[in-house]
Amino acid sequence: MRLVVIALLLAATVSCVWSKIEVTPLTSVTYSPKPKDCEIQTFSEFPKDRSYVEIAILVTSQVAQANNPLADPDLNSVLADLKPKVCELGADAIVIKSFQPKSGHGTAQLVVTAIKFKN
Repeated sequence: MRLVVIALLLAATVSCVWSKIEVTPLTSVTYSPKPKDCEIQTFSEFPKDRSYVEIAILVTSQVAQANNPLADPDLNSVLADLKPKVCELGADAIVIKSFQPKSGHGTAQLVVTAIKFKN
């Protein structure tokens, strides 16, 4: 029993990560929130073939537990943490402006623009 508890505590420690999301609105218009697991398209540059509105800039900082290389944040984990907030804003897609995978002490930072496509 003691071994199981130790293994569970170790697993929780390995995956210990916290995130902070800062949102800067770019419009006074608000859109209906989508479900937290909504489909969000991801672009590396702004789409040229569709009209859109820029909704907000989001800056996400994700910090892994100190001295734990197994839990270092990567782009996929940062995007996963960001997705519910993007859905809450009613966005259809995000455009990645910058990503710093690890800047000291296991911190990753992602800057994106949330966009809403015009019909």
